[in-house]
Amino acid sequence: MNTQKAVYKKLFTEKTELKTHKVELGLADDLEDAVVKLERVRSGAYAFRKDVDTLESNIKPLLKDKREYEQVFKSYKPFLEKAENELQKTFKDVQKKADELGIPVSNLGVVYKRYIAAKKFKKEIENFYEDGNKTLKSLI
Repeated sequence: MNTQKAVYKKLFTEKTELKTHKVELGLADDLEDAVVKLERVRSGAYAFRKDVDTLESNIKPLLKDKREYEQVFKSYKPFLEKAENELQKTFKDVQKKADELGIPVSNLGVVYKRYIAAKKFKKEIENFYEDGNKTLKSLI
């Protein structure tokens, strides 16, 4: 009977040791899973950073273009006024010559009609620039 007790004692001790090793291995597996999850989060963060770098390199030239268009918008009015003044001055010169010749300016045909149409361009030009500027402001 002593032998039987010794065998049982040995079996239960080894079984306890195996359970302890099994628990330790389970905890090691849990730790490995936690490390793998953190590595995945790190990979996602790295991909995010690379995507932001790509976005930045793509957007920088566009921001430069935007600044250039903002300058174009700020400076269009003097060009418009100059072109409009030149149109008016040239028309007055043509009208003066037509009066000297004794013919009505309206007899100039297509040129006169184009002049009348061009007089309406100012508002249209201003609208193009204003609309473009609104869109420009809505961008980044």
